[in-house]
Amino acid sequence: MPKGTKVHKIYEKLLAKGYSKGKAARIAQSKTGQSLQTGRPSKRASLKKIGRNRYRVKQ
Repeated sequence: MPKGTKVHKIYEKLLAKGYSKGKAARIAQSKTGQSLQTGRPSKRASLKKIGRNRYRVKQ
């Protein structure tokens, strides 16, 4: 978990407020669009920006 990233800062603040680790991770990742483990945008977040229909195979 890279320290100093935006997602890590939000995660630490949520833990200080009393959220569980799982809930804090879920909230921090959804707010920033970054993975808590790597600090990079998740594949899901990048698909949301582009649009999922672009990757569907037409039959």
